[in-house]
Amino acid sequence: MIQSLQELIEFFEAQAVAEPELADDLRLDRPGLGDADEARLRAELPLLPDSYFEVARRVDLSGKSIGYIRLTPPNRGDVVSALIDANKTPANPFLDRLRSEQVTEVGSVEGDPLVLGPAGDEVRLLIHDRPALSLRRVASSFEILVLLAGNLEQAMLSSEELSEAGSEFEKVITSLEPNPEAREWWSEYSEMYLS
Repeated sequence: MIQSLQELIEFFEAQAVAEPELADDLRLDRPGLGDADEARLRAELPLLPDSYFEVARRVDLSGKSIGYIRLTPPNRGDVVSALIDANKTPANPFLDRLRSEQVTEVGSVEGDPLVLGPAGDEVRLLIHDRPALSLRRVASSFEILVLLAGNLEQAMLSSEELSEAGSEFEKVITSLEPNPEAREWWSEYSEMYLS
């Protein structure tokens, strides 16, 4: 089980070595945000919690995905530009909802925005295919989101049977995520992902 950001970096580095043709997509490059970029994001997006920056300083999230979980909003630029564009540009169809909920878009799952806020570190999913947009809790912090996504990849790659991967991942969910609503989302997501 991957229990820390350092273990996650090492896991994806080993995957990059094993699959050199995918190395750029797999590797979590270091370092992440520098002081100037962090200061700019804190000024432009004051709702981003410290826990987000703890991850973003350690690894470059620009354009990175773990499975179907994008760790930045869609954008061709770096993480700073992607975050500012997603949360300030009127072209984002969810901008009014982000503002009314006082949340910050930080990534996505299959097109649904992942958001942080309004208070604390919780990561929520803005589900847009329902009659009314709804927010669903998916992780207690951005770091837990990243660790669970990495563990799901690890379970899928290391298990011979997908059912075995699912049961192993259920143990990881229970170990890493304290929130019942988020655990339920990960159980549903992993069942879909591993099918």
